[in-house]
Amino acid sequence: SFIGTHINDDSLNNNRGNMFVPNKVTVTLQSAPMPYETATDGLWSDTTTWTNGSIQAIPYGVSIVNGSTPIDWNIVRTNHNISSTGNKTLLGLSVNSNTLSANNDTKIEVSHYLKLDGKIDLVGKSQLIQTDNSDFEVTSAGSLERDQQGQSNTYNYNYWSSPVSTINTTTINHGYTVAGVMKDGTTSTPQDLNWSAGLDGSPTSPITLASYWIFKFQNLNNDYANWSGVGQNGTLLAGQGYTLKGSAAVTANQNYTFAGKPNNGTITSTVSANNLNLCGNPFASAIDANEFIDDNVTSITGTLYFWEHYSSNAVHVTQQYQGGYATYNLLGSVIALKAVNNSPLTLNNGAKGINSPKQFIPVGQGFFVDAFLDPLLGVNTT
Repeated sequence: SFIGTHINDDSLNNNRGNMFVPNKVTVTLQSAPMPYETATDGLWSDTTTWTNGSIQAIPYGVSIVNGSTPIDWNIVRTNHNISSTGNKTLLGLSVNSNTLSANNDTKIEVSHYLKLDGKIDLVGKSQLIQTDNSDFEVTSAGSLERDQQGQSNTYNYNYWSSPVSTINTTTINHGYTVAGVMKDGTTSTPQDLNWSAGLDGSPTSPITLASYWIFKFQNLNNDYANWSGVGQNGTLLAGQGYTLKGSAAVTANQNYTFAGKPNNGTITSTVSANNLNLCGNPFASAIDANEFIDDNVTSITGTLYFWEHYSSNAVHVTQQYQGGYATYNLLGSVIALKAVNNSPLTLNNGAKGINSPKQFIPVGQGFFVDAFLDPLLGVNTT
């Protein structure tokens, strides 16, 4: 019988032998590191980027069984600047003092564990996806960057919701300030926004925005007076939405960069019966509107409201706003109609918008939900 590195004689002789001669043994470094580690800056797809990349498959490489199925249970630790150009699915990921970039509108998906002490840069429409029960290490000190575009018209509202919270090493989903996480993304290196106490933004470098137009609407009835001023330094919680007007830049769209500690897991807000809540997508990936509606079927009416300020709008005067709320529910979507006095969810048959909401809600998108009174469930729902 075998016991470790020895062979036992199971006869009455009770002899024991070695399986090898001890002084003839050489101990070498393992060639299959756990986790897979980077060796130098470079492309994820290059074997030279990885320790032992010349003698083993790279992380998320294809299976040797059929040569086509990717291996999605790798654990990866990056210590260098790595550029990924295709979808990646991993069991665990640790990003140290370096930048991991996702390019070509692709995803980095982590099924179990993420530690972020460096930076994840989601270029273009690339996304970070942490699936159900995937843990994000709360002691992570790094950041995530993700661009998103809004109207640059200085008179037009965009409704936002941040996919990140402020950077710390103790909690996640703890909230943010607009000035703390939203940057001017015009250049390759995001810049802190300039802020004006007036009513108009301006196309400076970095751009200047008017802090006056940053409002929230949290768990209140449908009354225009219930908008609450936040400003650039007021605290918002993960999942809460806010309004913001543009910088008067020449281009129709302004590029912004969200930078901070990514949100993860279950995020909730309270909305009481017959009240409205301006919420939003709190993640660094799109969310499924159908699933969102189903998950909250006992709390909301099932219709989501997306504000669209029309490009023809050229005033700050509320009664003259040209805009309205496009809607989405499980039956489909309807383009925006003109709003009366910009009261949330109050519509008439005036001018129409051009954008129709789709099933997947983009990163950074804010929207309204409407709660209802269910006598069987009570008045306070989440």
